[in-house]
Amino acid sequence: KLFDPLRLLGPVICKGKIFLQRLWLEKVNWDNPLPEQFASVWSRFVCNLKEIEKIKIERYILNSQLERIVLLGFSDASTHAYGAVVYLQCHAKSSTPVSKLLASKSSVTTLKTTSVARLELRACLLLAKLVKKVLLPLKMNIEEVILFSYSTIALDWINSPANQLKTFVGNRISKMQSFTEHHQWRHISSTENPADIISRGADPTDFKNRNLWWTGPTIFIEETNNDFSSSQIKMDSFEKELYSAEHNQLFTSKLVLSSDTDFITQILSLSNNFQK
Repeated sequence: KLFDPLRLLGPVICKGKIFLQRLWLEKVNWDNPLPEQFASVWSRFVCNLKEIEKIKIERYILNSQLERIVLLGFSDASTHAYGAVVYLQCHAKSSTPVSKLLASKSSVTTLKTTSVARLELRACLLLAKLVKKVLLPLKMNIEEVILFSYSTIALDWINSPANQLKTFVGNRISKMQSFTEHHQWRHISSTENPADIISRGADPTDFKNRNLWWTGPTIFIEETNNDFSSSQIKMDSFEKELYSAEHNQLFTSKLVLSSDTDFITQILSLSNNFQK
């Protein structure tokens, strides 16, 4: 058993989840021996878990002479899983800001075929819930909460009125907007997104050296105040089609009346109810 309530080893745990779902898809019963192609993969994974014992995680997060504290959250999705990870970035006087891993959360994708855009939306909602849960016990002054996603479609949905979106998207956007009403949502590239690691899973052998996971992207240490808003990101034609498909079409109609009073009188005389 791997006891990790904060999911600091989230990518390794997610890799195990993805493997178990593969067994489910192959309809392998829990009390049956694993087929050879799966047995070798599982044996290698279990053997490599010993590498986790070499990982040392520094749990002291705060610096002395703090000026400001920023909470950074990241979300991402793949065809196999989606996840979220949260960092605390501490800014101290006369020193470089430092980001430390706080917690993460992941889930495998449903067996039902779902578009990547909707999976990214699930990841954003997972991040919103994780941030809400993390903020509750933190008895400190968090100056700013900045949340990041690679999906431009999900970011545009988040900035749209929930009632103008289709039910699946609208319900999740409504929850997200209530959870993150006072937080910022911004865009991030896939290579700088630490949540990309948890959405794909990581092998225990090389997990120790994944600095992006342990400290987050270094670019935000220097450029936290820069604008990474989704409005600067342009969607290609395929993304626009996906984006439009999730919006409810609002139709308007206009009644044009002729200035010919005899014609109007004739029309109105057909019924004693103007609304008809």
